[in-house]
Amino acid sequence: MLYYFEVLPDGLEWTFYMPTSGTHRTVANFHGAQGRPNINWYTSQDKALVYFSTVGLAWEVDILNGIVTRLPPPLQERISGYLFDDTGMPSYVIDQWRDSHVRLDTYQLREGGWKLKNVDIVTDVEPGTVAISRISMPRGGGQGRRRTTVFSVHCEKVVDSELSRRLDETSPEIGAGYWALVVTGVGEVYVRMTPGVNPDEAEYFPDREEMSHRCWPLVVRQGEKLVPFPGIPGAQCHMHSKDGWFLAHAEGNYLLFELVTGHDVLQKSTPYTMGFVP
Repeated sequence: MLYYFEVLPDGLEWTFYMPTSGTHRTVANFHGAQGRPNINWYTSQDKALVYFSTVGLAWEVDILNGIVTRLPPPLQERISGYLFDDTGMPSYVIDQWRDSHVRLDTYQLREGGWKLKNVDIVTDVEPGTVAISRISMPRGGGQGRRRTTVFSVHCEKVVDSELSRRLDETSPEIGAGYWALVVTGVGEVYVRMTPGVNPDEAEYFPDREEMSHRCWPLVVRQGEKLVPFPGIPGAQCHMHSKDGWFLAHAEGNYLLFELVTGHDVLQKSTPYTMGFVP
């Protein structure tokens, strides 16, 4: 199952999509919401916290019972994000960085308001670590959280010259670069790695050139055949796989297809997040 967001006159609509049946189900309407949402799922996936940092608004969504509750504003102006704590209650985190450690203050929603629950001091902090991710796993045997990035795939360079030649034949005018196998555990998808700067890092590394994987062309193996896929435009392709489905997206363009058959199920353009329900 996938989720995506649609723009409403006064906010955003959250919809679930079932690719096996082609059905769409509205889960929640977020009035006043703007920008890209951050979603934190409860372990059983029947609840989620949806946070819009652009406007500082957050909702708890009981997906199983269709109950949508807007959370009260946090006590501080700047927070790291929302999550379910080890008792299953909505919480948010404040991070305070120091040279050798980071202090994480967790506030829990109790009796209609936010109360400080605990303070963590983390000393083994690596550069670029997202603070909230350090406490987004189960503690003390309680209920934990799950992050959508567990479905991200990775690529391995194709070193077989014969396979590379066959892939070249499927997609004329591909330009410089090399082919890479997208490792999904179910089916085989090949993408083209081309020279260029990752646009997500161009601001910080303007002089660095690296190999970026593109969503065009995409080639799917079907038995002994290599079948080219239309793919989608975009400078940097992000790919995810779950339960035999493959989702590729770049610059707001999304493509979903079935790995085994290569059947194109859904193509969509949206400035907001689209992804698999964990």
